[in-house]
Amino acid sequence: MPEHAAKIWDLLGVTTPLSQTSFADTLVPLFGNAELKKPNIVFEKLDDALIKEFEATLKQRVEALAAEEAKAMSEKSEEVMKDKMKSEGVRAPQPPCTLPNAIEEDEDQGPKLPEITVDEFAALELRVGQIIEAEMIPKSKKLLCLQVDIGREIRQIVSGIAPFYAPEDLVGKYVVVICNLKPAKMMGVESCGMVLAAGDNAALLSPTPEVRVGTLIR
Repeated sequence: MPEHAAKIWDLLGVTTPLSQTSFADTLVPLFGNAELKKPNIVFEKLDDALIKEFEATLKQRVEALAAEEAKAMSEKSEEVMKDKMKSEGVRAPQPPCTLPNAIEEDEDQGPKLPEITVDEFAALELRVGQIIEAEMIPKSKKLLCLQVDIGREIRQIVSGIAPFYAPEDLVGKYVVVICNLKPAKMMGVESCGMVLAAGDNAALLSPTPEVRVGTLIR
């Protein structure tokens, strides 16, 4: 802008440099010896293509800032909800999730399932949890009732791993939990999730090294 103002000052025929002129000087009529010069274009019109490019860049920046703000608000809301649910002891049920049907049986590896897309896998909410309580379910030889901390809440999960683990040995263990399975009742006890295990001996899946409870698995 200072350069363009100097050009306009020169077009008005004033010989005194603009940098040496006070604001009061601009309010009086032009000097008697000033002659207007032939006008020329001081500000060139921007090309329409360049304007569109600027608008696209601005839109990208606005969308990026909006996404960052939404992420920050989501994380803040999650922390507030976590604190509230812990203080109230609330265990909210999650939306249901269905598994694909087996289409082929492999004698050594178990059922072979159909291929799924990345979006279908992303529908599973897998998080790192930590078992904080474990006890046998009365009248059952296979089921344990687990209280699992998944970060934002304590989730009650019924698991058929009693033949392989003593309840006291499970306390403190890190596990992988499917958090968005539809709640179900087993032996009259509500189960809100699933602890993942592998093989006939129900080897519990656990992150190595240990990570923060509630960490999302991608």
